[in-house]
Amino acid sequence: MSEISDHLAALIAADVAFNRWDLPASLALLTRAPSGELATITVDFPADVWVNQRPSLVLDVIAAAVVQGHPLPVPDNAPDDHAVVGVVLYSETWTLSLAGISQAELDQLDEWAAGRLPDHPRAVETKDLICVTVDGGRHAVEATRGRDGIEVYEGAGVTGGPVDGLTSILAALVLTA
Repeated sequence: MSEISDHLAALIAADVAFNRWDLPASLALLTRAPSGELATITVDFPADVWVNQRPSLVLDVIAAAVVQGHPLPVPDNAPDDHAVVGVVLYSETWTLSLAGISQAELDQLDEWAAGRLPDHPRAVETKDLICVTVDGGRHAVEATRGRDGIEVYEGAGVTGGPVDGLTSILAALVLTA
């Protein structure tokens, strides 16, 4: 694992250790102190920005706002001497465990996909941290409620709407710097 993935995994592990679930999505800057230490600085958006929205859509709106000259609402107490090395999305999602699924169950999935996924007997809740870095790195870590361990993903296999949104925000930050 890379240093960045280690940092993200430690953040998720702390949430899991304290049984912190059902948190709203959030955006953070991944920074590096002059000493080389990594830190995450949460960007202050009202929690309702994320409610009932796909995180990738919210990230695209944030990127467009930054390009149009609206700076990210970074907290006043953020260290001035830290360099931004990436952006991070925290989110929680529901997925279905499809191991051993029958064809009849598979045929019924469309019914559950209409907003009732958390009620499905195969539904599992996960915490995810996805990070895109200025050097082109892609990192993701995931913890599943009720399961031990943290899954770590790095590189080109980390894809999707949230990665695209984070990449847009990072590009907007570089353009407006």
